[in-house]
Parts: sequence; structure tokens; C-alpha cells
Amino acid sequence: PEGLRALISEYLNVERGHHLSLQPALVSSFGGNFSLERLAPLAATDSVMLKTRELARSDTLAYLACCSFSEVRALSSSARIPDHWTSPLRAVFDAFLSHAREDLDASHGSLFADALELTHDVLPPPVVERILTAVHEYKHYFDNMNFEILRVYSQPGAPLPRLKQRLEDFAVTPHEY
Repeated sequence: PEGLRALISEYLNVERGHHLSLQPALVSSFGGNFSLERLAPLAATDSVMLKTRELARSDTLAYLACCSFSEVRALSSSARIPDHWTSPLRAVFDAFLSHAREDLDASHGSLFADALELTHDVLPPPVVERILTAVHEYKHYFDNMNFEILRVYSQPGAPLPRLKQRLEDFAVTPHEY
């Protein structure tokens, strides 16, 4: 239905460019010798992005249910940055929190409920099962992503930000003898 297209379009327009809100914190925290295009996501983060794209392509309601799941993460007033984090990490974390607050203010957690209201349909059990399975799998994708982020970035000397390799990174400079 047209209302569903408008809902998705509005959501995508609000989300488009949201990642740019992180750039000032990354640049000020880590020197600015990179662009967002050079950032390299971890494998589990790539998996979440691929799963999201596949759902968007193949199952609109499951896609919106999963987007609602990822957007509904309530920000706890007790959430705080660990004391041992450096100022650059704190600044990046603050930028992520700001982004999350924008999503909460935009009511993205209600995308699926809004979509159901627009369709006016009673969903048959196989469709409900497909949607619930997608959300369940998506939750595990997020668990894996969170685990990998903690595992990788808690290591001493972990590179922040993590950048894609460039050909010149592999070039060998001849030594002068």
C-alpha cells in the first residue's frame, strides 16, 4: 500500500546520512586522516548489514520488524561510559548515544506496529512465523556483533578507528644501503 511506501521512505530519509553525525567525533578523536568511506566494519557488523539488506529486498514486514527491534533499544539512564575509557573513546561513544537518542525521538521503534496499522491485514500464521524467525535471527546477529566489538576493541593496541587497507599499505619501500 501507498502508506507503507511513505512510512519506509520517511524512515530511510531520516536514517540517510545519520552516520555522518559520527564523523566529527571520529575526526577530533583520532586525527582526521581518514574518511568514513575508509572505515572497515568487523565481520559481524558486515553480517548485520547484509541481513538487513536481504530483508529489505525480500520481506518488507520482516525488515520493518527487525528495524524496530534494532531501534527500540532503550537508553538506560544508568548507562555510563567506563571510567578507564580514554577521552577519544568517550567522544565517539557520546556520538553513538546522540544518534540513538535521535532514533528514539523519531519513534523508529514503532515502525513494525505502524506498518501493521497501515496494512489493515490479519497476518496468516506462516507470515507471523517468518517475521518472528527473522527477528529472532536478527537478535543473534546483533549478539554476535556486540560480542565481536567487545572482543576486538578490548584488546590492548586495537586500532581505532579500524580502516580498510590501501594498496600503499602493502608497498615495500626499498632500503638504501
